[in-house]
Amino acid sequence: PRTIVNDKWYKLRMEMKGENLTFYIDDDLVGSFVDSSIKAPGKIGLWLDNRSFMVDDIVVGDANVKPVLLAVAPGNAWNAEVGAADREVDVSASKSDGSADSYTVSSSDPKVVSVVQNGSKVVLHAVGAGTATVTFTSGANPALRKTIAASIEPAFVLPAGTYGKLKSVPAPGSRGVYADQTLSLAFDAPIALTGKGSVRIFRAVKDQLVDVIKPVNESDAIGPSADKYYRGMAMPMLRVVGNTLVVRPHANKLEYGTKYYVAIAEGTLKDARLGGKAFTGLGKKAGWVFATKAAPARKLSTLTVDDDGHKADFRSVQGALNYAMQNLPKDAPVTIKVKNGLYEEPLYLRGKDNLTIQGESRDKTVIQFENYESLNGGSGAGVAKAGVNAGGGRATFLVEQSDLLTLERMTLKNPHVKVNGINNQAETIYFNGSTQRLVAKDMDFISRQDTLQINGYSWFYNTLVAGDVDFIWGSAKAALFENSEIRTVVDSSDASKGGYLVQARVLAPTDKGYVFLNSRITREAKVPDGLTDLARSAGVPSYFDNVVYVNCKLDKHVDPAGWWTNPTPNPAKASATTGWREFGSTALDGSALELGGRTPAARTMSAAEAAPYQTREQVFSAINWKPQP
Repeated sequence: PRTIVNDKWYKLRMEMKGENLTFYIDDDLVGSFVDSSIKAPGKIGLWLDNRSFMVDDIVVGDANVKPVLLAVAPGNAWNAEVGAADREVDVSASKSDGSADSYTVSSSDPKVVSVVQNGSKVVLHAVGAGTATVTFTSGANPALRKTIAASIEPAFVLPAGTYGKLKSVPAPGSRGVYADQTLSLAFDAPIALTGKGSVRIFRAVKDQLVDVIKPVNESDAIGPSADKYYRGMAMPMLRVVGNTLVVRPHANKLEYGTKYYVAIAEGTLKDARLGGKAFTGLGKKAGWVFATKAAPARKLSTLTVDDDGHKADFRSVQGALNYAMQNLPKDAPVTIKVKNGLYEEPLYLRGKDNLTIQGESRDKTVIQFENYESLNGGSGAGVAKAGVNAGGGRATFLVEQSDLLTLERMTLKNPHVKVNGINNQAETIYFNGSTQRLVAKDMDFISRQDTLQINGYSWFYNTLVAGDVDFIWGSAKAALFENSEIRTVVDSSDASKGGYLVQARVLAPTDKGYVFLNSRITREAKVPDGLTDLARSAGVPSYFDNVVYVNCKLDKHVDPAGWWTNPTPNPAKASATTGWREFGSTALDGSALELGGRTPAARTMSAAEAAPYQTREQVFSAINWKPQP
């Protein structure tokens, strides 16, 4: 995915050949799709979808005359130390006729970064401390260039200082440590990261380096699933909480039954003190040594996760998910019991059916991770490549091709707070599958924009969903919210705004879509009256706006018109079976609600028309699914 930032100019090329549309940003191919609704050339227009933009120049030309292309991956900044692992860059270069193009590569300072070109691959080597810019230049169009900024620090030297008894987790000398837990070290006073240095983990035997964790520009590959897919994400691996440094080792770096020690490079922390001394780094002599426990037994059907107890199978929820994906048959039922605690982690599940994640209590079992569009762009998908560092999307929890996933009695949260100047979409969960089923009971899903993205079939029972803009959306065949609360929160980017509950992108007119039954449509304090709509359309002809509210109680924040009609929904006027519909709506206290001001695009259903939406058995009748509380 390509992240777009404000106040920067981009060149956008939109290429249409028949039903095929292809898009380039700054001559980088970013995506293509087929739209069978396009039957002939038409007029050119610009449509604003939720954000404003400026246009400097428009050129219309022949789609067969392609741009010269040059792409490098990874193309992000490189922060490393002298002697660190080389960076391997894949280069794709083509001429305007589609044939392969030549390219050159150079370093602005070979004494800092040297480059070796071998066909479509370039290897960057950290030679000396300093900064350098690596430039890739197209042979066919020398004006087309790509650059990678490199910042190289001095080679790591194992510090020799000692600080007495360390206040660390795990404690020095600990045995039976969980291989999936985070590490932490408490200092004498509040600390701050400098943006330089690193934390390193060594195998105690032979001092073998197993992990390097940087304070900036970090990523991880979560998983893998049984079919070896990983979720690649940009994410901080070091964070500071007051006087404590919290370290998240990269996934799968720590093995069972192994002894390790932790080192911290000098200069990683600013003006830190430890054990009454100025902190000059941590090495083997400081004694932060621990040994991991043996692997859990294979084929367990019940797993326990606890962030601080001693009788659990795992410290992290992802540790339990990895176990289930890698050790159990796809259809074998498994329950993950999560003890009360705050679990700061993104999650990934792929290809494992009949899995239940059950919290100890709804408000005290909290899984959260701050993720958002400008950090990890797009809805996300797994990649069949170890070490992938991107593409995993902006949700806290990414689920792919997993049937009968049950979430129960806990809070799933994306704590990202919307700010102006970045893209703020931030799902708690992206449930992706065309026929797969999701059950959520006694749950809280809390975010702001795009809280839930759900495809396939899902049943939310006695559940809270909180957000502000399009916070329930996707291409669901049938998503039922029963006896639940749909709460609009204050838009942190502009408290005077209202919001939109649903944006349906249902793929077939006969699909039930998004159904709200016997639920409450509420608001957070200070959400203004009359400015929140029950739904708005994506404005795409191939999507159907199938959204139904049956016997729901609405607060005064709901727009008297009910639904936002710009762009026009599909269908433009709802029928008994398709479009925006409503039946039995009342005020929160159960009193009658005046619906005379509702937009003509929506439909107030009769009792007979509402009957197919009155029970979960009817909503899921297409697949004969009868979920139970």
